[in-house]
Amino acid sequence: MQNIDSKEQKFKLINWLILGRVIILLLLLIVTYIGARFSNSITTVTVKLSILLGVAFLLAAIYALWAKYKKAINVLIWSQIVIDVALVTLAVYWTGESRSPFTFLYPLVIVSASLLMGRTGGTVSAVLSTIS
Repeated sequence: MQNIDSKEQKFKLINWLILGRVIILLLLLIVTYIGARFSNSITTVTVKLSILLGVAFLLAAIYALWAKYKKAINVLIWSQIVIDVALVTLAVYWTGESRSPFTFLYPLVIVSASLLMGRTGGTVSAVLSTIS
């Protein structure tokens, strides 16, 4: 996979990925809410996931504003990669580690990093995902 050459193309892709991130966050929020409703209790895990989702929504808004001003694009991309791996790691840790239903998020982070930064981004995000 090659890096995207045009700065404008990168910003378009970043905006699409931010939109995708928001959609996934909304789906996760709905699933968390439904899970809490059906279990008739709000557990520590539910509270932690809700806070984590709130932080992720806030970060998506920050990323969108950052992309709007089109400054320091590589810093934005690498920040997203590292923070995404950290957020997924927290969600996986809080919900059962290797048995967590959120392990499917790691490949999404790796694919988005690959789309934005090519082989280097994919490799770095895969290594971070593996060691976390």
